[in-house]
Amino acid sequence: MQAVTNDSQVVEVIQPPSGFECLQLILSPKGLGTANLNIYDIGLTPPQRASALVSYVFPQFRIA
Repeated sequence: MQAVTNDSQVVEVIQPPSGFECLQLILSPKGLGTANLNIYDIGLTPPQRASALVSYVFPQFRIA
């Protein structure tokens, strides 16, 4: 699994240790704003993709 954000000043993706099966994704808020989050499961054929809009408005963290 690979996760990428378009604004690392809003949210940081905490990657699981290498070799572990990823069952959940950990996000860390970095600053106020909105960012796109794209998640790719490159282990599937064909590879699958999911997207989410992440908003951090102090003190709430929302994923849509």
